[in-house]
Amino acid sequence: LAAHLSEWSGHHQLPGLEKFAQQIEDLLADLIISVRTAVLPKTMPKLEKTQQEIAARLQELHRVRLEEIAANRGDTPVREAVIDYTLVSIEVERITRIVTIMHSAISRMYGAEVETAL
Repeated sequence: LAAHLSEWSGHHQLPGLEKFAQQIEDLLADLIISVRTAVLPKTMPKLEKTQQEIAARLQELHRVRLEEIAANRGDTPVREAVIDYTLVSIEVERITRIVTIMHSAISRMYGAEVETAL
C-alpha cells in the first residue's frame, strides 16, 4: 500500500479496510506464535469474504462513476474514491494471496510434524 501512497488522496473512508487490516494483523500474530511454538496455526480467517465486500463497494463506486461520466461530470469525489479504492483493492488481493500461501505452508510444515509424532 505504501507504494501507492502518493496516488492516494486520503480523503475517503474505505469500508472494509479496517476489518481486513485487523484480520491480517490477527493472522500474522497467529503465524508468529505457530512458528515459534511449532504448532499448527488457527483456521484461516475469511479473508476472501472481506475481499469480496471490498470488491462489491468498488463495483458500486464504478457504477456511480459511470453515471457521472454519462452526465459529463468530470472531477468529482466519487472519481477520487474510485482511484483510491482501486489501488487498495489491488493490494488487498495481493496481500490475501501472500498470507494464504504463508498460512498454507506453515500448516503443511507443522501438520506433517504432528502426523509424524502420532
